[in-house]
Amino acid sequence: MKNNNIFTAIALIMIGVFCLLKSFGVIDFSWWALFRLWPLILIWIGIKFIPISEQWKLISKILILLLGIVLLFAYSGSYRCSFKNRYYHKESDCEKKYIIKTADGERYEYDDYFSKTKNDDEDVIYDGAKLHLTASAGKLTFTPGKALFAIEKNESATNFTTKINKKTDGNRANIIATLSPKRNFPFNKTLYYNVFLSNNPIWEIELKLNATASEIDLSAFKIKELKIEANASAVDLKLGSLCENISVDIESNASAIKLKLPKNMRFIINKDNTLSSMSISGFKKQKDGSYISGNGIEVIGTIRITVDANVSSVEVKKY
Repeated sequence: MKNNNIFTAIALIMIGVFCLLKSFGVIDFSWWALFRLWPLILIWIGIKFIPISEQWKLISKILILLLGIVLLFAYSGSYRCSFKNRYYHKESDCEKKYIIKTADGERYEYDDYFSKTKNDDEDVIYDGAKLHLTASAGKLTFTPGKALFAIEKNESATNFTTKINKKTDGNRANIIATLSPKRNFPFNKTLYYNVFLSNNPIWEIELKLNATASEIDLSAFKIKELKIEANASAVDLKLGSLCENISVDIESNASAIKLKLPKNMRFIINKDNTLSSMSISGFKKQKDGSYISGNGIEVIGTIRITVDANVSSVEVKKY
């Protein structure tokens, strides 16, 4: 294979890997910054005319490619101060004080927004609520709270972007939220997303988890329907028995799923596994295909689970 072909192959592989990591929210950079790297093309062409061996030309081209990647991330970090994103620094001084722009166009400073989010719903009682939450590259947990929905202001809070859209219709609410690392967040650090939910309403929850490690304890909440799409994630899920009938739909891609189910609930599972493993312990399979704990424990409800697992492991236990 010629050296030019080797360099082209390496460049395409590296570009593909970085685009994949960006699409999953693991890394972030500005596409606009690529246009600022055009002088590297002149350098690359100039290397071709230097009277050195082909091996040294190949090494030089690879070094130029690595230089471009370093400049891309360095430039994206400074560019964030002037480029308008949904979650960005103040343009005046780029100090560590953030502005959040919500879906309805309202703008809040970081502290004002989170205090508003936490207190706005405390006096409102909702019968039902839907939550559509997307989280990337972090650890996600749920905690009972006074407000309908809020995000804890912890040490990680200044390192991830937040977009929240909440609509209410009488005593019902619909919330769409996205949590993801901000630009240039270090690979070797971990984000902690702690979400507060009210345990008053009956919840319908849809989670999209990308490269997350999530300990989701929903035993204190009334869950009617739960949908989880896990991509390259580890999910430890615990359900309760506060609703008589619970529907759970799990789509797992290259992920590890652990389900903890209450011993006083019957569960029925439908599975479609591709190169995946499934383990069920602590329950006895019945003639109708359902699983119960047995040992004289009274069953008070049913959990219906659908699992579509691709290159994943699924483990079901009782507690």
